[in-house]
Amino acid sequence: MYGDFNDLSDPCNVSTIAVGMAQPSMMPNSYGSNFLSLYLYPLRGDDAQSKIGAIVQPVSRQHCESNPTMPLMDCMGVTPGTYPGPGSSNSRMVLNDARGKVAPDLCWYSGEFGNSAAALEFWDCNW
Repeated sequence: MYGDFNDLSDPCNVSTIAVGMAQPSMMPNSYGSNFLSLYLYPLRGDDAQSKIGAIVQPVSRQHCESNPTMPLMDCMGVTPGTYPGPGSSNSRMVLNDARGKVAPDLCWYSGEFGNSAAALEFWDCNW
C-alpha cells in the first residue's frame, strides 16, 4: 500500500486522497474473502463540508518493475499494461459525487472489488 499524493496533473479546484496497492494479489485473505478497510482522517480545509466521490482505478505496475527505485506514487499507472489484481480491470465509480454526500462523518463500503455501488452507512465514523 502507498499514499498516492502526486497530484501535479490534478485540477486545482479538486482535492483528492488516493491510496494505491502495488501488489493486490498480496491483499490479506480472511475467512475466505479479501477485504480492505481504509480510514482517512484528513485535516479540515476552509469548508465545513465537502462533496465526496470515489472510484476504483486499476493501473499497471509495469513502469515500477522497470524502475525499482522510483517511488510507487510516481511509477504506478505510467505505462499501459494489464492490471494484475483480482476483480475487473476497468475503472469504476464507487460513489458518484452527484449523490451529494458530504464529509466529514460519512462512511461507505463497496463490495466485489469495488464493482458494487457504494452502500452508505450511518454510524459514527470517528471510532
